[in-house]
Amino acid sequence: MASSPSEIWRSSPGTRTATKRALLIGVTYKKKYMLKGTVNDVMSMRELLIKNFGFKEQNNIRVLTEQDTTRKKILESMEWLVRDCQAEGMISDNEINSLIVWPLKKDVTLHAIVDACHSGTVLDLEHVYNREQKRWEDNSPPSGKARKHTDGGLAISISACQDHEIAVDTSAFTKTMNGALTYLFSGCLPAKVLRKIFKNQLLQTPQISSSKPFDVYKKHFLL
Repeated sequence: MASSPSEIWRSSPGTRTATKRALLIGVTYKKKYMLKGTVNDVMSMRELLIKNFGFKEQNNIRVLTEQDTTRKKILESMEWLVRDCQAEGMISDNEINSLIVWPLKKDVTLHAIVDACHSGTVLDLEHVYNREQKRWEDNSPPSGKARKHTDGGLAISISACQDHEIAVDTSAFTKTMNGALTYLFSGCLPAKVLRKIFKNQLLQTPQISSSKPFDVYKKHFLL
């Protein structure tokens, strides 16, 4: 991939602002395994979209997060989302696939950045990139009967870790907690530097999956 965020992260030429939409969700568990950086991650991504990709705060971005009274002035225009998976039930990858992947029409692209535990194949897309072997692997259902493809569009998912791993947040570089993937994605620090600082003890492995294979070393991230 290109060496600097400025080369990768930019708005695509001729893209009309009105066609861009971003949904940012920041929630966590209330008890065990609680992550402390989810709201901070939403704020970081919101800032990245506005400054780097030309998104308009009022027209192009919707934020769903847990209410944080210490940030009421900053988040007062945002919507609150409080759900308990233990009470309401888990959302499966099959449900996510059918709800947001199936409907994607031709010339429509979905970029999903998922900084969460066990998020490797969260969109249940048909192709998963193997970084060690530098090739795409088939993630289609073994039976071949279940539909996982789009309606002509493109879906790309960047996940914080593989399905069997957990995601972490850290305050090592800022005064607030942030998810490791979100921190890297915002261009604050190269991944190899972060791993060197933590002496390669980070146990999460980011993963890319897609509805269609592409050259991950040449394709720019354009919005």
